Amino acid sequence: MFKHFIIIFLLCTELYTARSDSVVDCPDQTKPGDKQLDYEIKGTINEKIHIVAPSVGFYDNKISCILISDLGHSSATPVIGPGGIGFNYVEVTITPGFLESLHYHIQIYTSQ
Repeated sequence: MFKHFIIIFLLCTELYTARSDSVVDCPDQTKPGDKQLDYEIKGTINEKIHIVAPSVGFYDNKISCILISDLGHSSATPVIGPGGIGFNYVEVTITPGFLESLHYHIQIYTSQ
């Protein structure tokens, strides 16, 4: 009985962590604009990722494209806002699942 419980637990854990959310908020991927941020970030277990771009002030031009790739295959879903496409700044927040660490690649482009 205990063996069956362990097998079911491992299968459920694998199915839960196999989900991976990336975000492509880019009206024209062939012309994303000028790259302003190209950042790879890893978090420790249960550590939230919170990015404010730019870190100080505002971009001169409005954001035209945001690409967020989940390199660690987590169960997290990135949240964009406040700011984002059409704004001069953006905040990105990614909250890990239980006992999960995050590994993401974030790119932000502005209009030319």
